[in-house]
Formats: sequence, C-alpha cells, structure tokens
Amino acid sequence: ATVLVNPRQACQDFTRYSFPIKTADYMLAGKPVIGYRLEAIPSEYDNHIIYVNSDTIDALSCKIMKVCELDLSTRQQIGNQNREFILTKKNAKVQSAKILDMMRRFAYKKKNNLS
Repeated sequence: ATVLVNPRQACQDFTRYSFPIKTADYMLAGKPVIGYRLEAIPSEYDNHIIYVNSDTIDALSCKIMKVCELDLSTRQQIGNQNREFILTKKNAKVQSAKILDMMRRFAYKKKNNLS
C-alpha cells in the first residue's frame, strides 16, 4: 500500500469518545496515514496523521491524491516516523505505566480525601 486511510468522519457523536485504534495499527505498518480530525485523537498524533482539511469525501479524495503524489522517499520517511512513534511512545509498557500512574493518583486522592 502507498498510503493507509481511516475514513471515519467526525459527523457521528461516538467519534468524540472512541479512539480509532486502526489508526495506530496503520501507523505501526510504517505507512503515511490519512484521516479526519476526530476529538478522541490526542494532539500528540497531530504530527503523524495527515488530516483531511474538511469532513467531506471530496476532501478525503484530494488528500489521498496529494499524498500519493509525494515521492517515495518522503512517503517512506513519514511512514518510518509513524512506526517509530507507535513503537516508542505507544507500546504496552508505556501505556501500562500511564494506567498505573492514573491509578496511583486516584488512590492517593481517595486516601487523603481529596477530590
């Protein structure tokens, strides 16, 4: 594949609460990833996902064409950066540490009657 696309649009309410995990899978594949900007996608992904300019199919089509027109070296560089981001910042160890930290903070607040 030259590029991987997550076509989930922001027009549905659930997109505010549901991170599209296939986006991370696509990034791990080491390819440029195109998608719509969704509220559930943290800003740390902004440098890795190539966002569509508006929430339309025509805009998605134009973005796909534009990315496919990039030279192979540029597409590979984007893909490699995506893969590295997932492998180093979103691996199981890092994500587990975030969950443990959140649980510790919650337990501390509960123990000390903090809200």
